[in-house]
Amino acid sequence: MADQRLRRQLHACLQELVVNGQELAGTESVLVLDGPPTPLEFYRLVAANRPALVKNATHGWPAMQRWRSDAYLANTLGADTVVTVAATPHGYADAVVEDRWFAEPAERPMRLRDFMGVMRAELVADGRLDQVQLDTLHRDPQDPTAADVDRAVEDEMAVQAWWARLRQQYPGVHYVQSQNGNLAGEFAPLAADVPASVDFATEALGKEPDAVNFWMGTGRSVTSLHKDPYENLYAVMTGAKVFTLLPPTTQPCLYERDYEHACYRADTLALEPTTPPQRVPWIPVDPTRPDLERFPRYANARPLTVRVEPGDMLYLPAMWFHHVQQEGRTVAVNWWYDMDYGAAYAYLMMVRGVSRALRRAEHESGLCDDSEDDQDGDGGHATN
Repeated sequence: MADQRLRRQLHACLQELVVNGQELAGTESVLVLDGPPTPLEFYRLVAANRPALVKNATHGWPAMQRWRSDAYLANTLGADTVVTVAATPHGYADAVVEDRWFAEPAERPMRLRDFMGVMRAELVADGRLDQVQLDTLHRDPQDPTAADVDRAVEDEMAVQAWWARLRQQYPGVHYVQSQNGNLAGEFAPLAADVPASVDFATEALGKEPDAVNFWMGTGRSVTSLHKDPYENLYAVMTGAKVFTLLPPTTQPCLYERDYEHACYRADTLALEPTTPPQRVPWIPVDPTRPDLERFPRYANARPLTVRVEPGDMLYLPAMWFHHVQQEGRTVAVNWWYDMDYGAAYAYLMMVRGVSRALRRAEHESGLCDDSEDDQDGDGGHATN
């Protein structure tokens, strides 16, 4: 009885933390700025760990015009250049699958021309014909999908035949989402189209970004709920991103636990367990359609939703949980600045440890159906 009373008291304390953490931090809504903040204004946002949507953030950037065109990207990078593309059966990369596996995407080397063909197929299949670009690149006779694009726009049957053939050749959903500073690597020819750093962030934080990443995909790609140990500046050039945000103090509502690690095969997209076996801590809750029967404490969460459109930049504070969806042909870039590890980080890790220990105790007492074990990883980050 004493153990049960202690667990109830701890849960009540954590629930109060969840509610107060959102109210006291001023996170009832996402702050919207009409233009880039000063370094001092941005430093205050970082100190408060408060997200903000910066409008008119990309004025004068060449990428705003150039990255709208597949032809420009192909001509600049080389249509036959091989790039690394994440592939999954359903568009969910770095996500919980079958309530057992933490599944990472396959890394599929593809010619840029082929990746863009698959993107066009996805757009056509999703009814986004307005975003299927019929420019010089796509009419190139060496491009096996060129004639099919033209037919697809005019003939619904051709849409289905074209999509079926490309799907057979390149199964799954494809997304350029490598998180290794790829704008200084395989996408380096595009680096001149955006700033190497975000001026107000670099001055406020006193450091250069740890990584700058290029992202490209369609609305079929979804990022599961996760957090990153970075101060993140995320700018959209085309399309749109919809972020569902939760502050770090929401941890007790998210049912994080360890899952068996697996990866999709590049050829078949079959899921294969990692050898030797590994376990990865991850969050099973989908904030866009939460299962409150399985995850009743998520009802205490107060997610924020923010839509990032072309010309917008989202400041996503370190350790905030976020789930990301896309709309249509989306091209974006982000700057990751290392967070400062200090007392706040230690506090959040303590809250995480207490939350997991409580769920483990409930599982051992038969009060919780979710499996849990004694292995505590540090979480980590996923795609955007």
